[in-house]
Amino acid sequence: MNKRTAAAALCILLAASLCACGGQSQQAGQGAAENAAEQTDGEAESAEVSREAETEQDTGEEPAAGAEPSPQEDPAALAPAWTVEEHVISETREDILLAEGSYDSILLTEETTAPYVQLQIALQERSEDIRNRAETQYGEILQSAESFLKDYDGAAESFPSGAVRARVEVTRCDADVLSFLETWYVNHPGAAHGLVSYRCCNLDTAGEPLVLRDLVADVPALKQAISEHLAAEADGSPVTGVDDLLAVYFENDMEELIWTIGEEGITFHFAPYELAAYAVGPVTAEIPFEEYPELFIRAWE
Repeated sequence: MNKRTAAAALCILLAASLCACGGQSQQAGQGAAENAAEQTDGEAESAEVSREAETEQDTGEEPAAGAEPSPQEDPAALAPAWTVEEHVISETREDILLAEGSYDSILLTEETTAPYVQLQIALQERSEDIRNRAETQYGEILQSAESFLKDYDGAAESFPSGAVRARVEVTRCDADVLSFLETWYVNHPGAAHGLVSYRCCNLDTAGEPLVLRDLVADVPALKQAISEHLAAEADGSPVTGVDDLLAVYFENDMEELIWTIGEEGITFHFAPYELAAYAVGPVTAEIPFEEYPELFIRAWE
C-alpha cells in the first residue's frame, strides 16, 4: 500500500469515529432534556396540588374590605333574642281561692345562646331571683289569707283572695344592651288595694350590669332633665313640684332610680305614691338621646 492509500484509509477511520461519538452525545442530550421536562411538569403538578390543599384548609382568611361577615364567621353579628315564660301558682281551700300568683322568667333563645353565654348566665340568675322573690311574697300572702279565712263566713266567690304578680317587659335587646322592667303587684287579703313597685335590669351583652354612670356624663343635668319630663303614665299630664322628692333618688350614686334603655332614650319609672298621689298612678320621665346628646357618654341610638 502506498502512502496516499494509507493516509486516505486513516482519514476514513477518524471520520467514522467522530460520527459515532457525536451520535451518542446527541442521544444523551435529548434524554437529559426529556428528563428535565418531565421533572418540571411533576413539580408544577405538585405545586398546583399544594396550592389547592392550602386553599381548602385555609379558613382563617380575612374577608375583603367592605364585605360583611356572615353570622358563622362573626357570631357577635347575631344579636341576642329573648323569650319570656309565665309561671302560675295558686292555692284553693274548699272551693275558696286563697291566693294566686304568677311571675315571669327571661332567657335567651337557644339560637342566640352560644355567642352570649355570660349574658344567658346573668339572665338565669335574675330569673331565679324573680322566682324566689315571688314565691316568698306568695307565701306571706297565703299565710294572711289562711288567717283571714278563720273568721270568714261569706260566700266563696266573695273571698278577698291575695295575689302577687311579676311581669317582665323588655325595652331593648341588641348587640349593645339588654334592658327590661319588672313590674310587681302585691295585694294582701282585705287590703284596700294592691301595691305596685318596679325593679329594672340593664345588662351589656357580656352579662355585666350597667349603672347610670356608665351612660351619663352630667348628673346635675340628668336631674334637671328628669324634672322637666315627669308625666303621669296614664294620660301624659305633667307632674311638677316634686324636686325635693326627686333629689332623694340622686343620693347613694343614683342606685334608687329605676330606669330602662329604649331605642330612642332612657325612661325613668316611679311607682304610685313615690312622687305623686296614688290616684295619679305610675309616673315616668322619658329622656330622648337626640334631645340631650351632651348628657350621655356615648351615642346609644
